[in-house]
Amino acid sequence: MTFQIGDWVQGHTGNGELVHGYIESIGEFQGIIKLYVIHSDHESIRNKYVGVREQGLKKLEPLAMGEAQTIRTMIDAALAGRDEAWFHELAAELKTVAEHDTAGATPMDGSLNPRLNFLKF
Repeated sequence: MTFQIGDWVQGHTGNGELVHGYIESIGEFQGIIKLYVIHSDHESIRNKYVGVREQGLKKLEPLAMGEAQTIRTMIDAALAGRDEAWFHELAAELKTVAEHDTAGATPMDGSLNPRLNFLKF
C-alpha cells in the first residue's frame, strides 16, 4: 500500500501497541513511517511520535468534508496544532459550505440561526 504524509492510519507498533494517528514522515529505508499518535491503548505514547513499519499500518478513509460542524472541529485541531496553512484552508472550506447552506435563506425565517426557529410564522 502506498502511504503519503498526512494520511490518517491505524495499526500496531513493533511492541504490539494499537495506534491511531497521522503520518508525519516516511523513511526511505526499511519502510519505517514516523507517526504522530492521536490515540493508543498505551497512554504513554499518546501525543508523541513513534516509528512504525509500513506493513503494520492500515490507511483510514478520509472524513467526508462538507458538513459545517466537521469543518469547525477540524479548525479547532488546526488551531491546537498551530497549523496556519491548514486553518486557512479549512476556513475557506467553511465559508464555501456556509454560503451554500444559506443560499436563499432569509434572516427572519430562522434558518440562519436555529435558535430563532420561534420566528417562523
